[in-house]
Amino acid sequence: MHVKQTEFVRLLNELRLGITSDGTTNILKGLDRPIKCNDGILPTEIYPHRQTAQWANTYHLAKLDTKEWVNHGLDKYGKDRYGFAVRASEADVMLEKRAPKILALQNIAESSLVNGSIGRVIDFITPEKALEEGHTIAGAAVTISDGDTSMRPSIKTQFKAKTWPLVRFVSSGTVLMPPVDFGLDNGIGGMRASRKQIHRAQGQTIDRLRVNLAKTFAPGQAYVAISRCKSLEGLQLVNFSPSSVFVDKRVIEWDRDLAVAPIMHRGSSKA
Repeated sequence: MHVKQTEFVRLLNELRLGITSDGTTNILKGLDRPIKCNDGILPTEIYPHRQTAQWANTYHLAKLDTKEWVNHGLDKYGKDRYGFAVRASEADVMLEKRAPKILALQNIAESSLVNGSIGRVIDFITPEKALEEGHTIAGAAVTISDGDTSMRPSIKTQFKAKTWPLVRFVSSGTVLMPPVDFGLDNGIGGMRASRKQIHRAQGQTIDRLRVNLAKTFAPGQAYVAISRCKSLEGLQLVNFSPSSVFVDKRVIEWDRDLAVAPIMHRGSSKA
């Protein structure tokens, strides 16, 4: 199915307000078909319920026969907004195996990766080997020499001897994903992305997406899920019905008030 971006925007505007016209309904029902994935990178799946997403992840991860790779996050504890010290808790642990999909959690300036880019873990290698093979290194600082040497990524010493996920992304080539900083949290710049809950996909733009709207229970879930996809060509929608699209009436009222609110320019005065 080929749908112009302008039509996609119109469709999303309807869903945002809980509207499902006949045209929108026909388009969404036509998305109940498999997505062609010639590169072997399957769509990310999202579900309304966390338990369903966790079960799907566990099921598919258990089918892999490769060795587990464990990464321990490095947490730096500071103070909360009230000035009290944040109590230390267990560091997060991320289990990976070669072949699961990985999803970028932030934009990477030196590549075309954005929050939501999906790829497939194909190996675990050191930064030195990545440089030798010509792979991009996500989050690597770039240094410029004053001689004839070309620009080379500069890897932090503590990461040089360790192996990190080498990921083949849908539209950004092959990228090594060493740790990057997230505020005060230091961890891998991606997460296992095969199956996840709808609200955890907010803010992401995903190339290929399979959305299951069965048992949708919260206002706006259908809109959030469908709007994560970059285009309708990369979206598979199952268990869709017009009843799965609903929003909180307060959102509609807020949107209406925002649309009619007058714009006050600086220096203007009331008559």
